[in-house]
Amino acid sequence: MKKILKTVLVTLVSLMMFVTGTPVCAEEEIHEIKLGSKENSDGTYSHTVTVDGNAVSEYDYVWHADPTIDHDEVKNSPAEYFTGEKPEGEDIYIAHDIYYYPELDADKFVKKSYDGEYEWLYYYEAEGYEDYIFSTLPVEGNTVPTRMMHSEEEAYQNAVLHINKAGTYRLSGNWHGQVNIDLGEDSFTDPEAVVTLILDGADIECTVASGICFYQVYEVDNAWEDREEALTEIDTTGAGANIVIADGSTNTVSGANIFRILKTKYKDEDSTDEVKVQKKSKKVDGAFYSYMSMNIDGEEKGTGILNINSEFEGLDTELHLTINGGNINITADNDGINVNEDDVSIVTINGGKVQILAGTGAEGDGVDSNGYININGGTVISSAKPQSDSGLDSSCGTYINGGTVIATGSSMDVVTEYSENADQVTLNLVFNSQQNLTDSIIIADTDSKPVFAYDLSKNDFFKDAGRTYQCLIVSDDSFTVNDEYNIYIGGQLKGDETDGIYQNAKSFTNASQLFYTSTGVTGGPGMFGGFGGMQQEGNFNPEDIPEGFDPENIPEGFDPENVPEGMEQGNFNPEDMPEGFNPDNMTGATENKQAPEGTEQGERPEMPEGQNMEKPDNNGQMQNMQKPDGNSQMQNMEKPDGNGQMQNMSQSSSEAKTVFLVEDKVNTYSGVYPSDAAVVSSSSSVSYTLPIVIASSVVVIAAVVLILVKINKKKTS
Repeated sequence: MKKILKTVLVTLVSLMMFVTGTPVCAEEEIHEIKLGSKENSDGTYSHTVTVDGNAVSEYDYVWHADPTIDHDEVKNSPAEYFTGEKPEGEDIYIAHDIYYYPELDADKFVKKSYDGEYEWLYYYEAEGYEDYIFSTLPVEGNTVPTRMMHSEEEAYQNAVLHINKAGTYRLSGNWHGQVNIDLGEDSFTDPEAVVTLILDGADIECTVASGICFYQVYEVDNAWEDREEALTEIDTTGAGANIVIADGSTNTVSGANIFRILKTKYKDEDSTDEVKVQKKSKKVDGAFYSYMSMNIDGEEKGTGILNINSEFEGLDTELHLTINGGNINITADNDGINVNEDDVSIVTINGGKVQILAGTGAEGDGVDSNGYININGGTVISSAKPQSDSGLDSSCGTYINGGTVIATGSSMDVVTEYSENADQVTLNLVFNSQQNLTDSIIIADTDSKPVFAYDLSKNDFFKDAGRTYQCLIVSDDSFTVNDEYNIYIGGQLKGDETDGIYQNAKSFTNASQLFYTSTGVTGGPGMFGGFGGMQQEGNFNPEDIPEGFDPENIPEGFDPENVPEGMEQGNFNPEDMPEGFNPDNMTGATENKQAPEGTEQGERPEMPEGQNMEKPDNNGQMQNMQKPDGNSQMQNMEKPDGNGQMQNMSQSSSEAKTVFLVEDKVNTYSGVYPSDAAVVSSSSSVSYTLPIVIASSVVVIAAVVLILVKINKKKTS
């Protein structure tokens, strides 16, 4: 009998290994790490850590950076050096060797173009290295952002807990500093070099760098540089960096960034650029950071919470990021999530709940991938900097294949791609003006019955954000291709909600109906970026020119490659207008100017037949400039975005519409605006019917009474 049971067990384990492709352990050992940081009365910190009840050693080993002297200790980085006893042979220990951006003289920075961006540059003062840049900082205004610098004294108080051995560790307690995972340079291709951190009531705060940093572990996609074509999706199951959010726990990771410290080595020694680009020594943008691909998951119930607070970016990896579960709340000065290998990195969200409030500083996308974004399940609510950035921003493509997604930001980016194998429908709403994030959105059928709705004023994470948006991306399995919907904003909802999302709203009242003027050209499988794949620079295709466009009608002598000096994007001057242009013939000429022939003074001139120029919107910008195509259908060309590129070429109707027809898996509606006059309730038909019935009954009763009175008068007479 025992042999039979053993055979069955071995067979089951083998079957699981075959199906999952991963080894199965009966029960992996979990090491308990108790963190303990205590602030002393003088502002310093004391640190203690135990692993499975045993105290961990602390070493006075410190990292320094001094660009005035060649310390000749770190190759290609003469400013870096260490002091104190270097720990040897210990799997877990405490030290004070945290990397950070050092305190430098702000007056010695110079503003120059570096690697395509204007940045503040600080040059080496060490003899023989004066031509090299030691570090850079972003240009956020007229002064150097000294908030990104830190003193040696501050850095020393941020202790580093080093984990140098593969395994699973449960972290709890408070820590002032960083948890750093480094399994050595050979770990990159070693599938056994895997660390899993179970966060179970951990509160980690680092004021000079990232709170958690996976430095060297196994990279599951270690052959990406050898691929000739980029992947649109990736399986990171075997990744070396793993986070599990324990059920019932609340965890917080807070951190800062290291903007850029450089090596004294050029990327291209033969470059003729005025400022040559150097290789990076240190650059860590996120409060929660991994140099390798990383997985994040919850436990069985999925009730654990991870809060990430960042002075720059929130949750970052240098390659791929996969979120399978847990509840993650990210507040970031810049991007909420960022994966940064150009045309390679992939963000995948399969489950859990991700809430992002990004761009609390000068800029910031909600989710920013330098490659792809794939959302297959879970709930994602992402709010970006409303004036300039996007809730979902990918360089190569965003695919929403499942789950519930609410993403807001500027009108610069919308979802244009979809998977042929998924039925999920996505709606992009591009508004004429900014809308309040906490105003409810109700998507109803044509009988005003809510199909999907949300009200973020009921969401504790967003309710006090004071955030607006101009572009809304909403996706849910409630929508169906070829169905028609009415969409409303504002108002009150009745029904069951979770964090402000209603899956079964019963009714709504006092909402404003949304109108739109045009529908966008979506991409489809494989099309990249922006509206219809035409937004990205270098992605132009002559076949994408709108039907009916006639290059012969371009003004004579116009040369797009030879724009008059001073008329570049953002440098318009009326005196630079082409010879022969007469502003007096434009609508709105003052009484001192000559009106166009055939038009009375102050009267709007008639446009040629078939052409229409609509009135300016509230911001003084033209809403729509139209020209008939070859089929007499109107084309719409919206205003350029901040890069001077056209945002959208779309089919336009001459009248605003209220019925949102879902024609495909991805749909874009432009010129969206709420009507103050169209305040509606889902129970309108009922509320109107009852007064009508009552009024009719009153009329009937009055008539009957009148007849009875007349009959009575006849009898008495």
